Amino acid sequence: MRKNYCHYFLGIMLCGVLSCQKNVLQVENPDNIHPTILLNEVAVIGDKIPNPYSIENMRLAYKNLLTKTAGQENKIVLRATHHYIKFIPKCERDLIEIQSLEDLDLFLYPLDHEVSDGRIDVDPKYSVNGFQHRWSYVPVDYGLSDLKCEYEVLYDIYSPMDDIQTKNLSSSLCEELEKEAYRICGLELEVMPITKASKVTPSGRITFWDNHIGAYVGCEGLSIQAVRLTHSSYGHCDENGYFTINDSFRYKFSYQIHFSRTDFIVRKNDSTNEVVYKYSGYHGPITKNFNAGDDATFFAKITRAGVLYYYENIDNLRRPPFKSDKNTGRLAIHAYLSYDSSYLGLFTYNRRFIFSDRPIIKVYQKDSQGVQYNHRSVFATTIHELTHAAHWRVNRDAFYATDDIVVESLARGVQWYLTNKEYATGKTYSPQYYRKTYTGIVEDLIDGYGSTTSYWYGSWDIEGKHETIASKKSYYDSVTGYSVSEIEEAAIKSRTWEQWYKNIYSDTSKPDRDAVYEVFNYWDSF
Repeated sequence: MRKNYCHYFLGIMLCGVLSCQKNVLQVENPDNIHPTILLNEVAVIGDKIPNPYSIENMRLAYKNLLTKTAGQENKIVLRATHHYIKFIPKCERDLIEIQSLEDLDLFLYPLDHEVSDGRIDVDPKYSVNGFQHRWSYVPVDYGLSDLKCEYEVLYDIYSPMDDIQTKNLSSSLCEELEKEAYRICGLELEVMPITKASKVTPSGRITFWDNHIGAYVGCEGLSIQAVRLTHSSYGHCDENGYFTINDSFRYKFSYQIHFSRTDFIVRKNDSTNEVVYKYSGYHGPITKNFNAGDDATFFAKITRAGVLYYYENIDNLRRPPFKSDKNTGRLAIHAYLSYDSSYLGLFTYNRRFIFSDRPIIKVYQKDSQGVQYNHRSVFATTIHELTHAAHWRVNRDAFYATDDIVVESLARGVQWYLTNKEYATGKTYSPQYYRKTYTGIVEDLIDGYGSTTSYWYGSWDIEGKHETIASKKSYYDSVTGYSVSEIEEAAIKSRTWEQWYKNIYSDTSKPDRDAVYEVFNYWDSF
């Protein structure tokens, strides 16, 4: 079996200072204005509470209101609009199946329990084999007959906003119906402050401390969800962390920060949960600054790399596996709040899911001394592993049959290219290169003429661990003009270093064969 592809880390890779960045924010946050205060809360699932929207409570509330209004409203029979369902995934296949259900919001916590704010971690009381239950309000006419994952209908609910019958009721009675149901349950319905429209559009700003540039930055493409009962909508942060969700809410709602998108999912350590932060009881904008020690800053850099690689302009490079690809599901990126003695990142496949070699990526937050890596390096590592995933997607069998020097040199080169695209100002990002393993071939084919010096060559031991040998060597690079996508296409068609070289110089509009040969010969030398 082919060994895991990895991004080898050496301390020198973390060098470099960036002077400024276009998406830097200097902000004050009423939730977190002190640089030493962290937002690393972990949500706690508490006691069960009455659900005002259960069909029983809603019918009782309606009965009470009819008595008060003395029959002034048309009498109707309230029928359930949704089933309140607990899904019980027991393996990766179950999880992929329920996450593929269209137009359903799956929550990582029971919807009729007290849940404190913070990151939603796996709770052993609500999980099987490490897979957290999922809870959802499922429309009564939603088809689940073919679902293989186990689930349980807990009870039915009635949502006035989703019942077409409510057109027969006045809007004031609908509001009174909810208030009465809350009163029955001993709860208070929290109405928005009175405005002209009596509704609020969710918006706000979410920023993260970037320890490379020393400032708060946005995570462009980060998903923000506003949710209340069966009503939810999504928006995405811009480069400065601002977002506005194209929806409105009359009553208080919750925000959820999702470090995932349609095609990839960020998980903490070995968790099967996506990383989600929940904040409840809002009637207006949310503002959060995650500081240097907050794990969310680590998750944000990984998420940002995923958003760039999947959805933005990457100059015609191949994309990683999509959720819509056959038998893959969402690409899992595991963000480890720890260290590995040899690697900053790994690309492998998910052995837990025996029906697919669904790929997964691992990225580590700290070095062996417990010090957090520079955030630009975390971003670069994630790009490196996503390049492996994109290469794998084209032809997985061929990918495993390709020489390590080709696979790793391509990934190291795309890492250099896209990291400088993201951190576009300040000192140029330059990863550490090693002749014969993680080479600088991509940069040298793109960046123009000049002297190139490397100080190490590398090799892999019998267990697949990378070893380096100090050996200074220089040459003059006289090749320029290749695009990153041309280099990638030539690499994907190659199984060996020699084939990659032949595929590169076969384009007669580019530099002559001897010049290209010098570049390939240098990076494959001791």
